[in-house]
Formats: sequence, structure tokens, C-alpha cells
Amino acid sequence: PIYIYFNRVRNDAERKRRILQKFSIKDQNIILTMASAAKTDHEVAHSEVLKIRQTIENLTQRKISETDVEKVISLASDKFNSRDIQGLVTGISVDEKRALLIALFDAISADGKLRKEEREYSRRFCKGLNISQAFFDSVWVDYFEQNPYKLTVE
Repeated sequence: PIYIYFNRVRNDAERKRRILQKFSIKDQNIILTMASAAKTDHEVAHSEVLKIRQTIENLTQRKISETDVEKVISLASDKFNSRDIQGLVTGISVDEKRALLIALFDAISADGKLRKEEREYSRRFCKGLNISQAFFDSVWVDYFEQNPYKLTVE
């Protein structure tokens, strides 16, 4: 059983890399973070799909269809898994952590609701990336000062 589990994990990671291979590793990390955050409450709103699409287009300067965004979302996990972040073992920079947090905030604020599952996802995300509460709070405040979204806490 453990062999089957690890083989499935390896195949899953290879499938994600194959589908996202046209993107840089940094962009893959951002895209998968957003897709995973969007799925975490088990309800992917159209506004989340549009936000992920906009982010991908801004990162890559390429057009992407909503269908392709939905494919990316379907392959993302609905729970944070540190193995989804490439380069984590060798270390990711503070700037990369900031970019990932901004991607996370983009995804969870897109539908205007901050759900319990999204808060829990954020907690696991920060723990998995060794992001301190102070750093998280700093990026959170900066993000919402620049992007004055209304969030309803559920």
C-alpha cells in the first residue's frame, strides 16, 4: 500500500509539471497556489477562475482560455501540500514567499468571501513554507491597502 501511495504522489507531481511545463517554476508555484486556494472551500466561483486567468496572463503575457484555467484548477489539490511548491527543499526567497502570499490573497478574495476552509488553508500554507505570522500580517495589510476588496468572513 505505501508503494502505491508514493507512486501515485510521484505520478501526480509529474502530471502537474507536464501540464504546466510551459510556465517557469516560479509561475507554476503561483498558479498552483491560486488554484489550490480556489478549490479549498469546495466551491470554485467564476470570479476565482477569472482572477487566476488574469494572473496567468499577466505573468506570462499569453492569452489563456477559461477552460484551460479550469483544467489547471482540476489538477490542483484542495489542500496545501508543500510538495506542490517547487524549490521549497532548496529554499525559496522572501520575494517568492511574498509573491505566493499575494497569489493566495488574490484567490481567496476573488469571490468576496473568506471562509473557514480558506483560513485553515492559509495557516497550513504558512506553516509549510515557514512563513511567520508577522510576515503574513505585513503582506496581508499591504495587499488589502492596495486592493480594497470587501471580504465577508464566514
